[in-house]
Amino acid sequence: MAASDRTATANSAGPAPEIDERIYENTLDDLLEIIRETPPETQTLVLVGHNPSMAELANTIDHQLTDYPTSATAIFELDDWAQATSGQLITFRVPRG
Repeated sequence: MAASDRTATANSAGPAPEIDERIYENTLDDLLEIIRETPPETQTLVLVGHNPSMAELANTIDHQLTDYPTSATAIFELDDWAQATSGQLITFRVPRG
């Protein structure tokens, strides 16, 4: 594979992940702060964390989503990162197991 082919493949994966220790601290306030700090030009933000804060975050964004079991995945659409407490649930999945 030519060097230019490797670069194109590597770049097509998207931006490198950023690890933010506040996610590990596992508080709702920390997660909301991370969302609010997201630059406005960012189109997609992925947070991977643990309960109970992920469940609290999901319920804060969409008040109807009260059950958030282990390994659940929720996708929300937010109009504005700064308004992290208001969004629409697009998809919710729980793996079989």
